[in-house]
Amino acid sequence: MWLLYVIPDYTRWHYSGGLKALWRNVRVFFTFLVHLFSLPILVRTIFLPWRRMNESYKKGFDPGDFFSTLVVNTVLRLVGFVIRLVVILVGVCLLALATICSVLIVLSWLLAPLIVVFLLSLGFANLAGS
Repeated sequence: MWLLYVIPDYTRWHYSGGLKALWRNVRVFFTFLVHLFSLPILVRTIFLPWRRMNESYKKGFDPGDFFSTLVVNTVLRLVGFVIRLVVILVGVCLLALATICSVLIVLSWLLAPLIVVFLLSLGFANLAGS
């Protein structure tokens, strides 16, 4: 008999407090993923040289040294761009996967009590039929 008193309280919590907590956990997980991959920083610094490595230009103008330094700095910027771009793409793919999983989790959370009631009624119907 006490179970009949628990069901309305559980249902109220499931669709209010439980749903709020689930939504908060989803937001925290997305924030974690964004910070794990440092997406804002990587987007802001996408064209900087890798690990801030660069050759400094020498005093005076020597065309050989100038173009050598220019090539090294360009290569380091390209390496930085490629590495950052790969990390950004992996982060965005994981965010997309997390979005799909989050939608499925929220939908299953919303439908879970209905599925339990359906399965119980199906079980009782089969029990009564046999």
